[in-house]
Amino acid sequence: WDQGQLEAALQHFPSAIDSLRYIAESRRLALRLQFDWLGEGETIHGLSRKDPNLLIQTLTLPVILGLGGLAMLGWGAGSALGWIGGGLLVLGVGLGVWRWFDWRNDYYIVTNRRVVWLEKVIGLYDSRQESPLHMLLSVSLSSDFAGRTLGYGDVILRTYTGQITFRAVNGPHSMAAIIEEQRRRVQHSREREDREVVAAALILLIFVPLAQKAKSGKPLKGRFWNAFESLLLGRVGHPGVSV
Repeated sequence: WDQGQLEAALQHFPSAIDSLRYIAESRRLALRLQFDWLGEGETIHGLSRKDPNLLIQTLTLPVILGLGGLAMLGWGAGSALGWIGGGLLVLGVGLGVWRWFDWRNDYYIVTNRRVVWLEKVIGLYDSRQESPLHMLLSVSLSSDFAGRTLGYGDVILRTYTGQITFRAVNGPHSMAAIIEEQRRRVQHSREREDREVVAAALILLIFVPLAQKAKSGKPLKGRFWNAFESLLLGRVGHPGVSV
């Protein structure tokens, strides 16, 4: 699609632009990361961390501690006040670095097979909550005033076995749309597979035996065969009338 024509067409659909940008950013982030739990043929379509505004909120305390320690270190260098200030400065910097890494290690992922909340707390534990897409019952959104103002919110996924919440997701509407689209694709694929299984079962249980009887030269009689023959030859409606 020519870029100029694409830009002209999308001017009337700002939500589409946001969704395409969201997908592109997800793809770039996915290419930088390696997830060894991805199955063969499994593709990431949506990938996001918690919104950066949430990181700024969590860094408020470390910044206060660091600035307070720096001020005390400047006023009381060489004294007990200076030592306390140095300790506060180290504590603030360490806490800030830890929270930054903690923010970077949480991922919300949508593949063509499942939804995943990957959470890593440095030095404590790794956690992965997931659900196959065909197990999803509903997808809903929730946000507070700050989230609506800054553009983030929670994506709530209800499944047959419980609930998974993508908290403080940047672009929650785009993430929810990706989940719904992938869920529809999986549902359509499973329905198609079910139809193919039913068709194969009918062939094996009904038509193959009939074909074998016909090949052996035995007359095919019975109520089912008469009905099937009528359908096959178009004899519907009144008895004795062919279409």
